[in-house]
Amino acid sequence: VERESPHGDSKSKSHHDAPVHYPKPAPKKKPARRALEEATVPTDKPAPPGHPLFSLVPRPASLKALDQESLGKPIPEEALDNSISLWTSPDGAAEADPEAWRAAVTEYEQITGATAQSLLSLDGSSLPEAAVAVVVDSARAPTELVGMCARLVGREHSEEAGAHTEADDLDASLLAEWHVAILWAGRLAVCGTQAVGTFRFAATLRQMLDEALGGPLASSPAGSSGLVTGTASWIRRLPSFILQDWPRYAWRGLQLDCVRHYMPLEFIKRYLQAMAYLKANTFHWHLTDDQNWRLYIPKRPRLVSSNRWSTEFYSTEDVQEVVAFARSLFITVVPTVETPGH
Repeated sequence: VERESPHGDSKSKSHHDAPVHYPKPAPKKKPARRALEEATVPTDKPAPPGHPLFSLVPRPASLKALDQESLGKPIPEEALDNSISLWTSPDGAAEADPEAWRAAVTEYEQITGATAQSLLSLDGSSLPEAAVAVVVDSARAPTELVGMCARLVGREHSEEAGAHTEADDLDASLLAEWHVAILWAGRLAVCGTQAVGTFRFAATLRQMLDEALGGPLASSPAGSSGLVTGTASWIRRLPSFILQDWPRYAWRGLQLDCVRHYMPLEFIKRYLQAMAYLKANTFHWHLTDDQNWRLYIPKRPRLVSSNRWSTEFYSTEDVQEVVAFARSLFITVVPTVETPGH
């Protein structure tokens, strides 16, 4: 190939005359923190149809508004001061696991600010206005419990009262956490086959209240976000709905590394509360590694006294306190103990 020179004569083109193309520099990676902030959080369940009510995490299996016309209506001031009442299953329904039942009831007592009363005193009638009912009955199928919830809130003739639910076909490991909740006409009924199911809805209810009242309630005692303890103010600010939910996975864990950075007990409890708020159920407690050994063993005291980086550790009493606190939130503690550290 020849080209014309500035002086009119032609020259052969050499490879030195060809344009040089340098490779483009690789794009800079975003810092991990920025990438995490910009990431889209995936949802583990498909969005159910007609789901404009709340932004819940994780997304419930089924959530439907019952009275769209009531959304946005002003609430009479006199209705906000009504006392709220809490009603629960007869004690016989919780004989299988009284500790779990007490934990679930305590959660609702914190949210409502009311002391639980037995449903037997209602003599089979619907709940009074501004009332919450929590029912556990392992002898009934989910379809029957949906009908019971509908009757308690005064919707015994509604379409959901006798409709079949796919929860009847759930595996036993997931059925334990299944629950149904119906809010209608200022009455809220929560039913489950086991206490853990009703406890999981308490976490959902806290998220609903956070969104409706505009403040972080999380798993702290009721009243911390402007909630007027013992009154019906919060129950009347929520739209009427029917919700059914169960987990997609039986094992939902989070890990906390207390080896490289010692975490005080109060922080661990707050971490467990946050797990319960998001319905996680397994706490991976990383206690040993090559940097430190945080678990005190009476027969091997030098494991903690010879730590290279710090001398802080968890005593037997500390571990018992964490395990008991986690159990009250229906969380299983799985200690991570490696010998030797990797």
